[in-house]
Amino acid sequence: MARGRELLVDAGASLKKGDFAECATLFENAGDALREEGALEDERQALLGAAEARWQLGDKTAALVCYDRALGNAVDAGDKDGEAQVLLGKGFALMSIGEGGR
Repeated sequence: MARGRELLVDAGASLKKGDFAECATLFENAGDALREEGALEDERQALLGAAEARWQLGDKTAALVCYDRALGNAVDAGDKDGEAQVLLGKGFALMSIGEGGR
């Protein structure tokens, strides 16, 4: 199994344990490895996982950076469905700041 996919499996296990800090780091590392391996759609999914984990940790700035990286990935790939998926997640995150962050 390629390194990026191994890291995704590890990130999923951390997520199941509720260890969001480890999960975020593993998803970010998986994204980097997957990019190097040329698995761009998997990289995007890893970045979305990292965004969610960072959000759960309360690190909204880092989460938004992950969403932006994932969006750039989708744009570069010309994947309109991927862009929509990322924007939906980011939009929900921003909406929750507006409701709960005031």
